[in-house]
Amino acid sequence: MYRLLKISAAAIAVAAFAQSAAAQPASASSVVVKQVVVTYADLDLKNEAGTAALLDRIEHAADRACGGNPQFDANYQIAREFLTREYEQCRASAVSGAVAGISASLTQVAYNAR
Repeated sequence: MYRLLKISAAAIAVAAFAQSAAAQPASASSVVVKQVVVTYADLDLKNEAGTAALLDRIEHAADRACGGNPQFDANYQIAREFLTREYEQCRASAVSGAVAGISASLTQVAYNAR
């Protein structure tokens, strides 16, 4: 059986950071949505090891979907708190949404324990 899970992340980015002064005027904000596919057909979600492996995959996918570590953003020095907060909120939302979409009860229990 081929099982996969799409991790969706909607990150709100202030357009002023992404546009130069010479660019056309931007709206106040824009929404960027990225999906990362997580496969888990090879995992047994009826045991803790399989559940832990799936949660690791989900967290890694959420990291990628939300743009990765905000310290590597070109605007990090200008908007450190904003970028960090947006990344953490995006990642938390992506992980919880993905876990909610899985029917394996052990996955829910393991996620709640983290």
